[in-house]
Amino acid sequence: DTTPDLNAAESSERVAPRLDRRKRAISRTEILKQAEHILQDFGHSKALLEIQYENEVGTGLGPTLEFYALVSAELQRTDLGLWNGSDSYKQNSVTIVDVVKANSAVLHIEDALEATTTDQNTPAVAGASLVSSSTTTTTTTAQQHQHPPTRSSSRSHVLRSGAGQQPVEHSSSSAGANENALNMVIAQQFSDTNSANPAAIDNPSSTTTATTVVQHNTTTNNSSIITTTTTTSYVHAVHGLFPLPLGKSSKLPQMTKAKAKFKFLGKFMAKAVMDSRMLDLPFSLPFYRWLVSEEHSIGLADLMRVAPEVQNTLVRLQDLVRQREYILSDPNIDAMEKTEKIEQLDLDGCPIADLGLDFVLPGHANIELCRGGRDTPVTVHNLHQYISLVTYWFLIEGVQKQFEALREGFDSVFPIQRLRMFYPEELECVFCGSGSEQQHSRWEIKMLQESCRTDHGFHQDSQAIQYLYEILASYNRDEQRAFLQFVTGSPRLPTGGFKALTPPLTIVRKTLDENQNPNDYLPSVMTCVNYLKLPDYSSREVMRQKLKVAANEGSMSFHLS
Repeated sequence: DTTPDLNAAESSERVAPRLDRRKRAISRTEILKQAEHILQDFGHSKALLEIQYENEVGTGLGPTLEFYALVSAELQRTDLGLWNGSDSYKQNSVTIVDVVKANSAVLHIEDALEATTTDQNTPAVAGASLVSSSTTTTTTTAQQHQHPPTRSSSRSHVLRSGAGQQPVEHSSSSAGANENALNMVIAQQFSDTNSANPAAIDNPSSTTTATTVVQHNTTTNNSSIITTTTTTSYVHAVHGLFPLPLGKSSKLPQMTKAKAKFKFLGKFMAKAVMDSRMLDLPFSLPFYRWLVSEEHSIGLADLMRVAPEVQNTLVRLQDLVRQREYILSDPNIDAMEKTEKIEQLDLDGCPIADLGLDFVLPGHANIELCRGGRDTPVTVHNLHQYISLVTYWFLIEGVQKQFEALREGFDSVFPIQRLRMFYPEELECVFCGSGSEQQHSRWEIKMLQESCRTDHGFHQDSQAIQYLYEILASYNRDEQRAFLQFVTGSPRLPTGGFKALTPPLTIVRKTLDENQNPNDYLPSVMTCVNYLKLPDYSSREVMRQKLKVAANEGSMSFHLS
């Protein structure tokens, strides 16, 4: 029996267990809005918050950690307008806008075939069969088959990477199910779907950006489908997240929305600290200085972590200010000569007056640095004021209301003054666990051997375990995050790294029948106890491929294992 003692896991979480727990079932759609409602209802409670997803049987630590990671990602959406930063990375997601029915007759529910290129965040539609499509907007007419495909009875998250491929099982604390039965591949016939969408047959592995939903009508034998593709962008701040500055003339709805989001962020961060949950929000050092009321120590050097391009330019302009001050303080030069030398100061051969600068915040045309700033040109004589005001507005004045709202939200859940026992540089470990987003280090084989346990068919000298350690040691940052997300529910390790995982990562041999080939099966996990069930693969290459498929496709769902 490879099932761990779940009761023991409950007593060994990262914090002392509490008897009072509040469980909340949520949908995977509009998760940010649901998180706001949850913290509005339970934010003031000292009870431990646990999350379960609708139509998924997994509960406990794994789904809860994933909830904090997913909300962290949602808070970094560019459409929210919360964060400063010009760079962004894009993630394509598919949204089903509408399904146009031929008439109101009863619809047959068919099994869903999930292409590995389909975004896992796409909600499943009841009564639909999902097939991959290479078009953005598609209308399909399909003839109904006389005998619809057999419906799968498996409750696992089924993922196929080839012939004979078995389901990926991403489980939390649910146990006791017949593992071999859940691992069976259920043959499904898609002749109707294939005839309706021949492109999916000709190029099944092509990258797709849309999903076609086919609904068969028992009366008219046809149906119509409309799908669209939406693109969501996320802020990618190289040096960490910092609020987007807002001017005094910002519209009231914009300011109200920003303050509400930062107040929620404060509650979200405080609840994570109370429950010892990790966030996946790479805040900048100036952000943490604000959090512990050290904003008075923020200056031009900190602007490098907020707006590096602006800071680089201001540093060069600051050199001209120093030259001007040196000229003015030189007692050997008369007033006329001083004026002449100051007027000759330039930036790469261009006089300051010819740069076309005015007292408006760079990149924010609606924010004037002073009254009438739009009509006030920058000259060599007021350059020092311009540098000071740009720095002040980026780091202090333009973000003050946002941080006031964040502190208010944080303090309503957890006393914010208790954070002052930490230096700002230490707060990333408090909120986000071990390691920095900007500092990636590979996992060493020796460290993995000391941190991981083996059991139920495996020992440290097993060939499969050696393969696993070698593969993990070769992972880059993105591969590490994907593996951790799959195994623990969070893309980050706790403070202290692998050795701090509680309970430790345990690797056991996946139980198979004698006539079953391990190479046909994917790993499965129990996230609540950091429990990896690994088939005894025949080679390192096979294991690497199966781990990649499992990590990339097996997340975002908690079912029986």
